[in-house]
Amino acid sequence: MERSNRARQEREIDLLDLALTLLSQWYIIVAVTVVVGIGAAGFFFLKTFSPDEYSASTTLYVRNQLSGENTISTSDLSSSLMLVNDYSELISSRRVTERVCEMLGLPSLRGYKISVDSVTNTRFIRVTVNGLYPESVTYIANAISAVFTDVVKEVMDVENVSVVDEAVVPTSPSGPPRLRNTLIAMAIAFVATAGVLAVIDLSNNTVKTTEDIEEQFGIPVLATVSLVKATKTKE
Repeated sequence: MERSNRARQEREIDLLDLALTLLSQWYIIVAVTVVVGIGAAGFFFLKTFSPDEYSASTTLYVRNQLSGENTISTSDLSSSLMLVNDYSELISSRRVTERVCEMLGLPSLRGYKISVDSVTNTRFIRVTVNGLYPESVTYIANAISAVFTDVVKEVMDVENVSVVDEAVVPTSPSGPPRLRNTLIAMAIAFVATAGVLAVIDLSNNTVKTTEDIEEQFGIPVLATVSLVKATKTKE
């Protein structure tokens, strides 16, 4: 028990010494963090390396098509919510994307990011297209909605998808998150610099104090002699 307590105490002392060592070298950590932050900001905010991205969204509504009925029961609502998941997969299918390319005269949708999200506990589906050109992402988003409604008729033989909001041309970029990326780079630089300094300090086996002598050689220190620099006297 005494040995474990002593080991725990020595470990706490070592961690305290390490923390004090890092604190004494704070200027190095801060300098590296600032330099990396300036470099990251220049990289991310320079549009040549990190161009603006635009996003356009269209909203679809999925409903149950009931024969001659105007009311919706609980089972109808549950089945509609299940259809939302199926339709989310169908929107991303090759059948839809190839028709969109054919409609717009595009070789492919490479370079554009298409995401399909269902609003929680609703029957709404939001299709978002991200890309470098505001007009292009708008055309693609609206084309996906139009093609998707036709594919639903062909595949499932139902007409239960309605376009609620068409995509409009974005007037301002939606990304990339330059400020967030810069802060992440600075945080990584801060942690990495502190880690390197900690490793250097832990791997330093030089004797610094009398306690180091007693610990490494197992002999007590009887006395210490101060080092005095000699000075020349004028004759």
